[in-house]
Amino acid sequence: MVRKKQLYLYGDTNIGKSTLVEKILSRKQHVYLPFCSEFGFGGYDPRVHNVIVFEEFEWQRWRPYASILKRIVEGRPVTVNVKNKPGMVIKHRGLVIFVSNEFTIGDEALISRLNVVHADCHIIHCLQMKEEVASDTSDIEAEEEVVCISLDEDDDQGSPCTPEAVDTPTEHSD
Repeated sequence: MVRKKQLYLYGDTNIGKSTLVEKILSRKQHVYLPFCSEFGFGGYDPRVHNVIVFEEFEWQRWRPYASILKRIVEGRPVTVNVKNKPGMVIKHRGLVIFVSNEFTIGDEALISRLNVVHADCHIIHCLQMKEEVASDTSDIEAEEEVVCISLDEDDDQGSPCTPEAVDTPTEHSD
């Protein structure tokens, strides 16, 4: 069985990448946030964590662990170091998300295992529109609303990249 590609989301600072990831993940997800070190997966438990999110991912810092990253993204067993304990074999079967300000991965094998998405203000604007729709629907209907990723550049509606659309979140009072 071929494993689905995992997500690499990158874009400018403060565009809303982490917010988008939070919107993608449901409250039922148990997220593990590894830190970049020899012992970065020491707290990971495959019985608990079904999503791994590499927040503020920087390739240069993670480069020494490229073989571990590839195996995790593939869902294959890999031995990781655990502080003051013998190595631990982990096999992650869930979603893996990388969030970064830039796309600088220098490993073609890792890149081939990822869906690379450049987040821009169009994505964030579309997410805000979906939130407005979801606030007027039930949870079941809201799940059916898929986050719109692509907007045609030739769209003559004008750019949603205004300070009002990007920087000012709308609040709904109940």
